[in-house]
Amino acid sequence: MRRQRDIGQVLDAWLAPGPTEMPDRLFDDVLERIEHVPQRRVAWTARRLTTMFATLKLPAAAVSAALVIGLLVSPLWTRQVEVAAPAASVSAAPSVGVPDALIATWAAEPRSVDGLGLSDRVARFDINRSGTDVTFFVTDLAYGLWSTVTATAPDRFTLTSHPASEGCAADAVGTYAWQLSDDGLRAMIRSVGDECAARAAFLEGTWARMGCHILATSCMGEIAPGRHETGIFDPWTEAPDAGVARPGSLTYTLPDGWANSEDWLSTARFMPADDYRARMVFTGAPVDQLSVLARPVAAIVAAPACEFHQAPAVGGSVDSLVAWLAGHPDLVTSEPAPITVDGRDGLVMDVDLAPTISEPCREAMGGAPGVPLFADASGIDENGMYVPDSTVGTWESWVGYTCPACTSDPKRLILLDLDGQPLLIILDSAEPADQDAFVEEAMPIVDSFEFPT
Repeated sequence: MRRQRDIGQVLDAWLAPGPTEMPDRLFDDVLERIEHVPQRRVAWTARRLTTMFATLKLPAAAVSAALVIGLLVSPLWTRQVEVAAPAASVSAAPSVGVPDALIATWAAEPRSVDGLGLSDRVARFDINRSGTDVTFFVTDLAYGLWSTVTATAPDRFTLTSHPASEGCAADAVGTYAWQLSDDGLRAMIRSVGDECAARAAFLEGTWARMGCHILATSCMGEIAPGRHETGIFDPWTEAPDAGVARPGSLTYTLPDGWANSEDWLSTARFMPADDYRARMVFTGAPVDQLSVLARPVAAIVAAPACEFHQAPAVGGSVDSLVAWLAGHPDLVTSEPAPITVDGRDGLVMDVDLAPTISEPCREAMGGAPGVPLFADASGIDENGMYVPDSTVGTWESWVGYTCPACTSDPKRLILLDLDGQPLLIILDSAEPADQDAFVEEAMPIVDSFEFPT
């Protein structure tokens, strides 16, 4: 059985009422100190913060800093909303209060709006409450369509642009109808009429609500059991550095008590809710997690430079990568076994540290035993070196490097052939003794995976 973590006191302190705004100085200090380790990474690995925190360009007095979000699309909605024909101009009706369901960060596929410098990876916006004010802004712009939000009916809200808004005239008013999905993770927004054409062009469509509480991470957080979709994860792009948000590229079924802990271009991760809560309050402790990683290449760290780079002469097919693992002198591996997920063939094997490993770079890597396994092809440069890409959110995986005294770090690896591209799935328990139990718990989730094209 899996261990129980007692973090009640920490959560009570974390969730207790307190200040509603964070000074820029404190936020910057947190960003410099926090360790973002969704997949156990060595200390020198660059963090993906630049793209994820574009919202910090907004004035602190106007809005709260926004976390990165993810995207889903679903045909199921809680109610039907009759949308009126667009009007030439609109005025706000008396406020009925802004629904909590809209106070969130949202995302969709990238879009182009004339005059706005939007991301070509993913569209993102935030609706935040600061005191008595509720504000809307586009995440990738300094004053991105900055507007005040006012609810005028249970399914309607208006946006009134701020004088400093980028893309709208001051005090331009727009009215929007919205519908929420049954699970609360998706919203469809339609313009009823907006004096700011750029805002309407950006905002109309289906968006995903992200409830991520892990700093510097894009995720959905704890979600109800049932069938769900990723919103940003993109395993299909042949050119690794050309990934864009691809809603529904991975669908999955979660049991009760699980969370989505990352949903970004190259990565989708899941973990039990107690591990997610532990990570949410920055304990830094290892966690159980199920990772789905796009475009893996074999990786090594070699003397004398001790740089992380692609292993030479290892092919990119599932068979080549598995053969490389099976012949690795620093790993103990099980016999590769065939596996099929969503009709896609692959191989599964368990790996662990060998009793004696050759580590010319152990001291440079922090002193703990460890063996690099794979790196994201999105971060491999023309010389074969691994250069983390903050835009794509690149990843790397290891066996070990968790503590100097550790002699075991078992993982289950599944490599699937995704229409000619490899896809890596890792099942990894925080404690070696719990690995078998975690595999038993997580494999039904893997079996539920589907990869719609």
